[in-house]
Amino acid sequence: MPKYESPLSLSDEHMRLIGIIAAHWEAIDITLQQALAEVMELEFDRVALLIRHIGFGDKIDLLRIHARRSFQEEGHMELWKEFNAVIQGIRNANDLRNKYIHSGWPQEDSGDLPLRASLDTRGGKLTVVYDSTPITELENAADQIYKAGRTFLEFFQKFGLLQP
Repeated sequence: MPKYESPLSLSDEHMRLIGIIAAHWEAIDITLQQALAEVMELEFDRVALLIRHIGFGDKIDLLRIHARRSFQEEGHMELWKEFNAVIQGIRNANDLRNKYIHSGWPQEDSGDLPLRASLDTRGGKLTVVYDSTPITELENAADQIYKAGRTFLEFFQKFGLLQP
């Protein structure tokens, strides 16, 4: 079968990068689920379906509850600060993922750069915002999301969790 090429006006490279962003986030989400199971001393295979359907914010809150007890209450303030920095990186990665995955990509001709359509609801007013989106912006987002996931994984591995 020949290589698939999309009939839509968005370039295959832009579409490829949207897919990479989605895949990088999915890897983070699975790691987040596994971390949550391990810190709760549960077998991931037995609780994966339950954990999968916990919202992102709730997963983070549950991890923070366990980390607070392990780090803050036991006087490991530097580890608590490091943990919170890692979590902020994951939140930033989630924001980036949402920025591109949950945007619209209008198919009309927009010149050299595709337009990313997003909703802005400031001040009780709804507007659609169109932003030109170069390949480099998507590449940078994918890289940041990947790095946040690696940092998250490596942080937990320092404590013997999430081992391969």
